[in-house]
Amino acid sequence: RDSWASRGLGDVYKRQQYVDKYFPNATPVVDSFHVVQWIIHLIDQFIRKQIKQFKERDKIAFLQKHPEINYTLERPRIPLSDEVYILQKYRWLILSNQSNITYHVDLRRDTHFGRMMNTYSYEDYLFRYVPRLRTLRDLKEMYISFNTRNAGDPLNAAKELDELILHYRSCGDSIFYAVSYTHLTLPTTSR
Repeated sequence: RDSWASRGLGDVYKRQQYVDKYFPNATPVVDSFHVVQWIIHLIDQFIRKQIKQFKERDKIAFLQKHPEINYTLERPRIPLSDEVYILQKYRWLILSNQSNITYHVDLRRDTHFGRMMNTYSYEDYLFRYVPRLRTLRDLKEMYISFNTRNAGDPLNAAKELDELILHYRSCGDSIFYAVSYTHLTLPTTSR
């Protein structure tokens, strides 16, 4: 199945060479909206997988602590762990563009944690519980910065995209490694 969700950045230059050779008056266009949407989707899938793993860990710990409960029949309410709470309620701090986040310094009482917290506190907890989230957020932001910097400048975008792809390939993160090797459609428009 060949859809935008199964494609990424990596083959852009092979297609660019083809376009340059056979369509010298065409302007290559990379649909950055869908690339960002795809990256966010992959990060959200990772977060959802983490939530599922933490919930399973919590369920096992709860049942070990309460062997008298028959989970299949009773379906008890398992207390929400700190990890599940922070990932469910504040994953938007990872998925949103950083430039769109208002970081509040004023403290507000968080009833789950029972302490005063602000946006920085929640972000710190996210990174503490799942350190890989910092890397994923930073790599996502790298693409968003690239996109912002090169809006309306396809020649510079072509130069910088190669560097970005190489960075993603060497960053050591499997999600962005995959992003760098999968294919994007490269529609063309007349100049």
